[in-house]
Amino acid sequence: MSQDLATIRVTRYRPEKDSKPYFQEYKVPYRQDMVVLDALNYIKTEIDGSLTYRWSCRMGVCGSCGANIDGEPKLTCASFLHDSKVEQLPSSPWPTSP
Repeated sequence: MSQDLATIRVTRYRPEKDSKPYFQEYKVPYRQDMVVLDALNYIKTEIDGSLTYRWSCRMGVCGSCGANIDGEPKLTCASFLHDSKVEQLPSSPWPTSP
């Protein structure tokens, strides 16, 4: 990951518009203390207001922010960007999410 920017790959799917899910890449400012949920919130407020995801407590308790991160089920509020094993962090909903 770059010192200044992190690349987040988010699964997108709009059934009325898309034939199948696809990854969309976003570049977000990187901070050492940043978790995936921070990056998703930045994308939603600063880059793409159409991005939709779930979250509630932000404290690793409720589990509503669960997603597949680096191919593993994790909580976005407890997954630090600096722990990622890849340059472009992929994020997608859990298979049980609507």
